Amino acid sequence: FAMLDGAFGQRRKTLANALTALGGREAAGRLLAAAGVPARARGETLDPAAFVRLAARAAEDAAYNNVQ
Repeated sequence: FAMLDGAFGQRRKTLANALTALGGREAAGRLLAAAGVPARARGETLDPAAFVRLAARAAEDAAYNNVQ
């Protein structure tokens, strides 16, 4: 749930910035690219399938091992 909290925790924050707080800037860029999500996307613009892709990629990325 940390990913969803990060995506919606602050208004008008891009996912790249929210994910940077969880796993670092490089990891955030890598995660978004692997999930096919634009770096400037905001949480409210994504469909549920995009969040599923992000969560699946985060589960495979060592930088996000402690993110639930």
